[in-house]
Amino acid sequence: MMRGFVLVAMLLSACASPSPQYLTAPRQTISVQGWDMDVFRRGDRAQIIRTNTAWGASKQDMQIRGIIAVEEITGCRVDRRSPTGDAVILNVKLICD
Repeated sequence: MMRGFVLVAMLLSACASPSPQYLTAPRQTISVQGWDMDVFRRGDRAQIIRTNTAWGASKQDMQIRGIIAVEEITGCRVDRRSPTGDAVILNVKLICD
C-alpha cells in the first residue's frame, strides 16, 4: 500500500501543472543553463515552472533563469519589480512594446 502511494506521489511531482489562471494558456518548453522549464503566458502575465530537479536551487536562481526563459519565448521584457514565487514556480508581468 505504502509503496503504491510513494509511486503516485513521485509521478505527480514530475508534472508541471500551472495555476488555475494559466490552465488554458499554451505550454512552451525551454531549457536555460541546464534547467528545463515550462512557460505559460496569458496576456501580460506569465508563469514559469521548473520541471527538472535542481538540488540547492534558490528563489534567486529561479528568477534569473525564469526571466531569461520567458523573455526568450515571448520576446517581451519582464517588469523587474514583478517576479513572485519560489525555486520552482515564478510569476511575472510582461512589458511588450
